[in-house]
Amino acid sequence: FVAKGFVVMVPTRIGYGETYGAIDPEDSDACRNTQLHAKDVAVFKQIMAVHDFATTQPYVDTRKWVVAGQSLGGYAAVVTTRKAPPGLVGGINFAGGFGGDPDGRPANPCGAYVWERALSHPMDTSAPPMLWVYWKDDRYWGDSIPRQWFAAYQAGGGVGVMHQLPALKVDGHSGFARDMPGWIPLVDTYLNNLPLSL
Repeated sequence: FVAKGFVVMVPTRIGYGETYGAIDPEDSDACRNTQLHAKDVAVFKQIMAVHDFATTQPYVDTRKWVVAGQSLGGYAAVVTTRKAPPGLVGGINFAGGFGGDPDGRPANPCGAYVWERALSHPMDTSAPPMLWVYWKDDRYWGDSIPRQWFAAYQAGGGVGVMHQLPALKVDGHSGFARDMPGWIPLVDTYLNNLPLSL
C-alpha cells in the first residue's frame, strides 16, 4: 500500500494491545444476546478518530481514502464503508466477521445470522464499492457463512465483489498474512478501478 502512494495508518482499537482485557467497547455479547448497534458505533467512532487525526498531518491528503481490515478489522471496514463517510472511495474486508471461536465452535461463529440480517437492511446512503477476500477452510467462519454475509450485503444495497481463495495448509483465517500472492493481484485490480487520482 505504501509503495502505491498510500499513507497507511494502523490503529490499535480499544480492547486490543495495551487495553486488552480492561474494556472492549466493541463487545457484542455474540454468543448470548448479540447487540450490534453499540459495537458498530464504537467501531465507526474509532476509525473516524484515526481519519480525524490524519487530517491534521501535513503529508496526508484525506480527500480520498480507503479503509481496510482483517478479521474484526474487516468487519470494521464493512461498517465504515456502509456509513460512507466523506472522502471514502472504497473498503477492503479481509476475512471479516465476529463471534468466531476456532477451537470451541469451528466454522460456526456466534451471532452470524444477526450480522446477516443487519447487512441486508437497506443503507441510508450510497456506499462506495467494496472488495471482500476470504479463504476456504476458515476455522472462524467456515466456507458458506461469508458467502451468506456478502449476499446480505448486496441485498442491503452494497456494491462490490467477493473472492473466496483456495484453502491454505493452515487455518484459512490467516490468509491475509500467509497468502499475499493470492490477495495482492485482487487488491491491485480493485484499487486500479477506484477514483483515487486528484
